[in-house]
Amino acid sequence: MCKPKPTMEICLDVWFLAGGSHHTVFSQNLSTDYMEDFAYIFEIELVIIDENTSIRQLKNELRFNSVAYK
Repeated sequence: MCKPKPTMEICLDVWFLAGGSHHTVFSQNLSTDYMEDFAYIFEIELVIIDENTSIRQLKNELRFNSVAYK
């Protein structure tokens, strides 16, 4: 159903950092591009966890987002 990327450990670490289950969207029908467009249109924060995600990068993204989405 879902393949954690880049690894299970990193995926879970950043998932918890980003808010865990109460902020999760999973879709097998919509691509990330659709989700990015939706977030842009409605001016809501979007954090993508994929094969390019690192813990350091995500922590910085969340810091920047905390200012941008006040």
